[in-house]
Amino acid sequence: MSSKVKKILRGDNACFIIGIIFILLIILCGYWAYSISKIDKNNPKYLYDISSSDEYVYINGNDYPLKFASDDTYYYAFVPYFFEKDGKSYYDAYIAAFEKTKYNEIHDLYDKADDNDSIITDGVSYSGVSKFIPTDVRKIALESYHEIFDTEITESEFDDFFGNYYVLVDANPNDYSSPIIVAIMLFVFGGYFMYRGFKSKIKTKNVINSDLYIRAMEEIESPEWETKKAYLTKNYLVFADCGLNIIPYTDITWIYPHTFRYNGIPNHSVAYYIRGSKKMHLISYGLNEKTVNEVVLYISDKNKDALVGY
Repeated sequence: MSSKVKKILRGDNACFIIGIIFILLIILCGYWAYSISKIDKNNPKYLYDISSSDEYVYINGNDYPLKFASDDTYYYAFVPYFFEKDGKSYYDAYIAAFEKTKYNEIHDLYDKADDNDSIITDGVSYSGVSKFIPTDVRKIALESYHEIFDTEITESEFDDFFGNYYVLVDANPNDYSSPIIVAIMLFVFGGYFMYRGFKSKIKTKNVINSDLYIRAMEEIESPEWETKKAYLTKNYLVFADCGLNIIPYTDITWIYPHTFRYNGIPNHSVAYYIRGSKKMHLISYGLNEKTVNEVVLYISDKNKDALVGY
């Protein structure tokens, strides 16, 4: 195969490489799912002992969770835990997110409980998945903490009181939805690149085995015109587009400049039709407007019978 042909086929060969990369990423998704499966739901970690998100954790509370923020699904709340130590009274206040139904259920339990009920004497252990406290929740928590507990803390003291993570209560630590969704997306994109790569290989192989290829190779070493991804020889237009394409100028029936704008940025291409087909073909690869116009004029000089212009 000519070195010039290899040069213009590099983009098609890259499809295989990209496809392989996607396959490797899918394998990593499998490892991600495997690591999720190894989480032990019987042994959650204490919230303040972790150092990353998506850990299975627990907190203890023995009073009403006190909401301070909400979104469409969750109430964000302080979960107080009062305890005695060395004859003195202390309390911790964790940050947790409860589904609104769950939050209301807990409040109903506290409303109906008396001083001897276990929910008062022993408290409640809440388990779930750790999540990083976002900036907006941190800000509201700082403002609300002073109002609820009559204790003011500064932003620099926030980590000392709450750390960097909150508990998404009752969240399933063995939730495989994220790796599955990512794997499906990778499979779709990777499948596209692999399909395009195989299609390009088959098309290129068929062209190389044709008489047209032999005749074009006699001219391609000394092209009359050359762009980044196309060679224009005395009688042929040679370029790569999902495989090797060799088009005799005499087969072109219509040619014109084509401009497509994406987000306001113009993409200039050469549009052409070939004999026996109503399908428009494009040669692009980052051509500028001047080059496109020159290529159109060049081909129109090679085939006086072709319709030129849109």
